[in-house]
Amino acid sequence: MTKQVFTTGKAAKYLKVSSVTVYNWIRAGKLKAYKTPGGQYRIVPEVLVDFMEKHNMPIPKAMSPFLPKRILVVADDAMIESVIHQAIQQSDIKYQLNVAKNGYETATQMLKFQPDLVIIKLLTERLDGVEIIKQINMDPETKASKILIIKDGDMNAEGEAILSLETDGSLETPLQLEAVKECIYKLFENSLDC
Repeated sequence: MTKQVFTTGKAAKYLKVSSVTVYNWIRAGKLKAYKTPGGQYRIVPEVLVDFMEKHNMPIPKAMSPFLPKRILVVADDAMIESVIHQAIQQSDIKYQLNVAKNGYETATQMLKFQPDLVIIKLLTERLDGVEIIKQINMDPETKASKILIIKDGDMNAEGEAILSLETDGSLETPLQLEAVKECIYKLFENSLDC
């Protein structure tokens, strides 16, 4: 599989500057690029995104596949947070991870952080995951987020409520590191639900 790279001309279009300016930034060491055997510069998309962020430049929607994935963990269980964090660290996903421990933090993070993936522990002492999922799916601002639920293996009474939820995947406790990694990978690759 060939990794996508940008020419100086293509990078210039995203940066809204001339290709000469991009060339000058590369030569000055401000923008990292590599040279092809033919002497042409190529820029890796993630490097271009980092450059744009560093210089407070607007990032076009077309660059969104190259942005770090935003992941929100909604749980008040340190063990779940730890396993999810380890799984993401061990993957090749570039990410930003935030944690919400109650309904208020979740609502705030959903609007402010705008996660690509929300991982929710369904039932805890301080939050009702079922209600949070319903709210995420009803709000046009948040319903594009993928939802991965974490449920207890012995949840019989909540079975109907869980089946009625619109989610993209589910895992059962106790979480297994490899299963978490595989599921998150599938969700970001738009594979089948996990």
